Amino acid sequence: MQETEESTRTHIDAPSGIAIANLSAPDRVRPGETYTVTAMVRNPTEEVRSERIEYRFNEATVNNRTVVLDAGESQELRFKQTADGRMTGTESIDTGTYVHGVRNESGEGVPRYVRITPDIDLTINGFQDPVTAPNDRQFIVLATVSNPGETTVTREVTYRFAGKPIAEKTVTVGGGERQQVAFAVTADRIEAATTGVKRGRTYDHSISTAGGASIGDAVQLQSGSGASADSLAAQEPTFPTDVREGERHIVAVTVRNVDTAAFDGQFVYRINGTTVATRSIEIPAGERQTVEFAVAYSKVKRAVFPLTSHPVTQSITVGNTSLASHDVTVHGSTTETAATPIPRETPTFASQPDNDTGTDGETCERGFFNECGGTTLDQMTLTLVGTVSSVFAMLYEMARGA
Repeated sequence: MQETEESTRTHIDAPSGIAIANLSAPDRVRPGETYTVTAMVRNPTEEVRSERIEYRFNEATVNNRTVVLDAGESQELRFKQTADGRMTGTESIDTGTYVHGVRNESGEGVPRYVRITPDIDLTINGFQDPVTAPNDRQFIVLATVSNPGETTVTREVTYRFAGKPIAEKTVTVGGGERQQVAFAVTADRIEAATTGVKRGRTYDHSISTAGGASIGDAVQLQSGSGASADSLAAQEPTFPTDVREGERHIVAVTVRNVDTAAFDGQFVYRINGTTVATRSIEIPAGERQTVEFAVAYSKVKRAVFPLTSHPVTQSITVGNTSLASHDVTVHGSTTETAATPIPRETPTFASQPDNDTGTDGETCERGFFNECGGTTLDQMTLTLVGTVSSVFAMLYEMARGA
C-alpha cells in the first residue's frame, strides 16, 4: 500500500509535458508580412518525451511541430508565418489586436499580443541636422513624417547614430496629415549608446519609422568646442507679431562672431519651446552673418497646437541659449475660428396634447392671466385687476340691497 501511494504521488508531481521555456514574437505585423516566432522548448522530465508543439493565433492552431526530446534536453523551434486571412479563416486579415503564442499539447505555453497594423505606413522627408554635432551641448535633428493613407497610423520613430538607436518617440498621424518629429541629442548620449564612436570623426545618422521609411545624412562629431553661444553677439532680430493662415513669415537675426576662433554650430528656431526649423552655419572669427528662417504657417500651427488667442514665445537659440526672442500670436484658420451653428433638436409631439412644453422644458398651462407662450402679468397689473373686481362686487351688493 505504501508503494502504491508513493507511485501515485510521483505521477502527480511529475511535469505535465514539454515546457515552453522562452518565446520571441513580434508585437506589430502588417497584413501580408512574413514573420518568425521563435520558441525554446525543454523536456523537464527524466524520460524521453515526444509531443506536438503548436503555434496559436486568435484561438486557432495555425502551425504545429512534433518534437522528440531526451530527458533535460532543450531545442529551439521556429514558426514562419504570413499575416493573411488563412490564419483567421477569412478572405483577408483585419487590422486589430490578437493573441498569439506557442503552447504544448496540454495547453501550457506563452501567449503574446500582436497588433495587425494598417497596410499603409508613414513616409518621411524634410531632414534637418547640423553639419557638425557639438561636443559640449545638445543639437537638434528633425524630420517630417507623413501619412499617405486614410486611416490613422501609430508608429515608433527612431533616431539612429552610426546605425545604433539613440532615442525613440511614438508618433500618431491622422490620414492625409503630417507631423514634425524632433530629437534633442548630446554627444554624451551618443557615446553611451554606441561603441567605437570617436569625436572628431564623421558618421551617418538618420531618423526612421518602424515601417522601414528612413532619411539621414552625415555628421561630424566635434572633438572640441567651437559652437558656443558665448562667442556670438546678436543684433537686429526680425520676428513677426502675428502669424495667419496662408502666410510664410521670415525670422532672422544678425550675429557677429566676437571670438578668435571660427563658430561652427546649429541655430534653432523655436515656438513655445518646440523646434520648428534648424540651420547649420559656419561664421569665421570677427565676421557677421544673418541667420534667416522662412517658415510656413502649417509648421508654426503644429508647434503651438492647440491654438489660443494668447501670444506665445518664439526664439532663435544655439543649444539651450536664446540669442533673441519675441512674442507672437498664431491665429487659427477661418474654418476653425468661424462660429459653429448649434444643431437644432428634432421636433417631437408631446405625450399630453392638453399641455404644451415651454422652451425650458417645464409644463406650460393655459390660463386667463398666463397664456402659454406669453409673458406672465406683473404684480401691479394683478393688483389693479383685483381692485376693479372688488369695486364691481361692492356695486353689485349695493344694488341687491336696494
